[in-house]
Amino acid sequence: KLSVHLGEYGSIPDYVLNKTFDSGSVIDFVAIRSLFDNGITDKVIGVGSESRTYKLQGLYEDSNYTNPLIVPFQLNQDIHIYAKYAEQISVIFDCNNGNIDGNSRYTMDVLIGEMVDFDDVPIPVRTGFSFKGWYDGDTLFFDQSSNEGVVFHSKMTLVAKWDSSTWKNYEPEYISPEKPVLLVKHMEGGKCY
Repeated sequence: KLSVHLGEYGSIPDYVLNKTFDSGSVIDFVAIRSLFDNGITDKVIGVGSESRTYKLQGLYEDSNYTNPLIVPFQLNQDIHIYAKYAEQISVIFDCNNGNIDGNSRYTMDVLIGEMVDFDDVPIPVRTGFSFKGWYDGDTLFFDQSSNEGVVFHSKMTLVAKWDSSTWKNYEPEYISPEKPVLLVKHMEGGKCY
């Protein structure tokens, strides 16, 4: 018998899924896949805004999740397998008067403890401004120069910060009505636009 422990979450007790195989059966990816078909890939606990979603991270031979299950293996005795889950959360990116594909907010579902690369987050645009990075309050959370990813530990809203120093509106000086005046709207790389 193969027993898969699906873990404890809050007030939900550990749930054990049992599947019986003949002694000596080789447990391979097909057999493991049959466990997924029984609904162990995702778990939703709670209702409505109080619900939480957990995604399967892997199957382990021990309850401390230190020995990943290696398949195929031969089932000669009852075995217990432990499913490790991570909570899925939503991170909101507030574009702060900018936009991503025309939207003022962008939502990304991530797993708690999962590394997210900056390249996976679209960069917002805002006419007349350069994007400085995503901030949590006054603290830079991460930006385009981040070589490493970031790990999220809870739901949060990050806000885009902008730099307007590369975009200038100059007030024209009227020396005389006969002389033309140039209004510079944007300076970038030494060029006026």
